[in-house]
Amino acid sequence: MQARRDGGNGPDGEPRTDPDDDVRLYDPEEAATLLRVRESTLREWVRRRKIPHRRLGRAIRFSADDLRKIIAGSGVGPVTGTAAAGLVPASVVPVPLPKRRRSGR
Repeated sequence: MQARRDGGNGPDGEPRTDPDDDVRLYDPEEAATLLRVRESTLREWVRRRKIPHRRLGRAIRFSADDLRKIIAGSGVGPVTGTAAAGLVPASVVPVPLPKRRRSGR
């Protein structure tokens, strides 16, 4: 996903697709830089299977399409329902637990 010097257009003014974009794979360091997140965060998302990625053996890689999907899925939707009214259902209110005692001490 590098910027093109010619603005991305061919001689006829039509947008040009780079065939290398279809095969270019980014390692976690490159992908984290492009997504502006820490590499450790990206690796955690991969571990939890929260984001699209590829594995080549044990190596983690991201296609340009994977990165687009990650960006598209990162939006925050509008707040609706009880959350919008500032109400929290009783089933979600945290209940304080008794302090644990360490055994053997």
